[in-house]
Amino acid sequence: MAKVTQQLDAIQNAQQNITQPPAGAQPGMPAASGPTGGTSMAPPADVLYNNALRDYNSGNFQLASQEFGDYLKYYPNTDLAGNAQFYLGDVAYRQGNYEDAG
Repeated sequence: MAKVTQQLDAIQNAQQNITQPPAGAQPGMPAASGPTGGTSMAPPADVLYNNALRDYNSGNFQLASQEFGDYLKYYPNTDLAGNAQFYLGDVAYRQGNYEDAG
């Protein structure tokens, strides 16, 4: 169990270091990452969604909101995009932000 927790933490840390794609880039495509010209890929859809769901279920709503937002940014046309949108609305509602919840 400890090993799984360490792996999840490593994935979460890697996900948080992802840079935003430049304007005009397509979701899920590599983004330039600094002067070296290296690329950074969005995390796999299932990893990103599961991290967001785990944080939501743990009550870490701010991080879950960020992760669900990233999921929709990179994977807006997947089967779970509607679920991610629902959770974003639920987080906004729980935080008293009723205008964004609707």
